[in-house]
Amino acid sequence: MNIGHKLKDKRNSKRISQQEVAESLSISQRTYSNFESNKSEPSLTQLSKLAEILEFNLLDILQEQGIVFNQNNNEFKDNSNGIVLNGDSDYSGKLKDKSIIIEQQNDIIAMLKEKIAWLGNSDN
Repeated sequence: MNIGHKLKDKRNSKRISQQEVAESLSISQRTYSNFESNKSEPSLTQLSKLAEILEFNLLDILQEQGIVFNQNNNEFKDNSNGIVLNGDSDYSGKLKDKSIIIEQQNDIIAMLKEKIAWLGNSDN
């Protein structure tokens, strides 16, 4: 199933209008309609937001399109043609950036937990 059909099925199952989804993405209804009809494709950022709105797994969508991530060597591969997508490709670059941001946020959370624990102990 292509991305457009997946988006339409998910949106219909949640009983959300194209206009509502488009407003959540800050795009026009026509632009969103083009995604569903496969006249254009959403950016990875838009696709990520759509995954939140329509409640689906972004990596599942990429895998359905033949894009898989190999964690051992940190690369994406298009299984439909065997091409390894390097860091310059849209999918790999943007998803790696998200992974870095998540790691940074986890580091910040850990640091804040340590500070909270320290502050709790300093009151004694």
